[in-house]
Amino acid sequence: MNIVRILFSNFGYKVLAVFLATLFWYIIQSEQSVQIKRTIRIRLTAPEGLVVREGSVLYREAYIQGPRALISGYPMKPLEAKIKLYAPSPQQIRMKMNRDYLVTWDERLRLIVHDPYFSVYLDKKAEKDLVVKENLIGLPQDGSFVEDVILEPATITATGPATDLALLDALISEPVDISQISGTKTVQVAVAAKSPAILLSHKRISITIVTAVRKVKKTFEKIEVATISDSDLKLQVVPPHVTLIIQGAPELIAKLEREQLKVSLDTIPKAPGSYPAKLHIEIPPEVVLVEVMPSKVIIKATRKGHSIFRR
Repeated sequence: MNIVRILFSNFGYKVLAVFLATLFWYIIQSEQSVQIKRTIRIRLTAPEGLVVREGSVLYREAYIQGPRALISGYPMKPLEAKIKLYAPSPQQIRMKMNRDYLVTWDERLRLIVHDPYFSVYLDKKAEKDLVVKENLIGLPQDGSFVEDVILEPATITATGPATDLALLDALISEPVDISQISGTKTVQVAVAAKSPAILLSHKRISITIVTAVRKVKKTFEKIEVATISDSDLKLQVVPPHVTLIIQGAPELIAKLEREQLKVSLDTIPKAPGSYPAKLHIEIPPEVVLVEVMPSKVIIKATRKGHSIFRR
């Protein structure tokens, strides 16, 4: 009972003492100076007709010092700073980052910038149209090859430092893996310039890759020209045989036989004489006729029972 009496005697004073002690502790902690680290995003504005060669955005690390009450809960996002540069012509400029350039700032805090000095070069602003080149890696499916590559757009307008643009002849797309591609495939890829100060009219392009089955050629010699005559005329074809060059997939060409190739006359004369004539070629639809040698022949027509007419 003595312990209970001791605990609850003057209870109000004891509660007040605890409250005052907590309040004094909080005040002391609030006034205690602490330090946090943040990034400063510096946006540079160049004079008309000039551009910052290193890029219009720079970053610096900084420390913010101040009372705990102000520092606690400070946003994690970077501090924003804006600096307007002045120069009559292209030149090197040295600047120092301080709190005066911050968009918003609490004067009760202290800013310590790590490496506050920076140098940038103001170059003449220029514009140039650049060809875009695809960057293909890998190989299409076995037996196929890349037949065509279509880029849209094929050229991009670049704006930036004249010194950097003078060194650029083309832009290279990000890598496109064409491994195991068959048929036609369209992809969207990014295009970027090496310099951060160069702005592009298009940041992404469309690349269409067209693949085709690899084809081989085979020559068939001495294919006879078939003749069909009426009952009154006898026909002689000069030369009587032609050579055909056929193209197709390797497995189809390997199975192709001479008997599947038919050559006949495109026209049949109605009277005796010597006539130039075109040829009619019939081949399987899976293959393609590349060349006929010769492409035309001479038809010599005579009456049956008479010798061959000679002009």
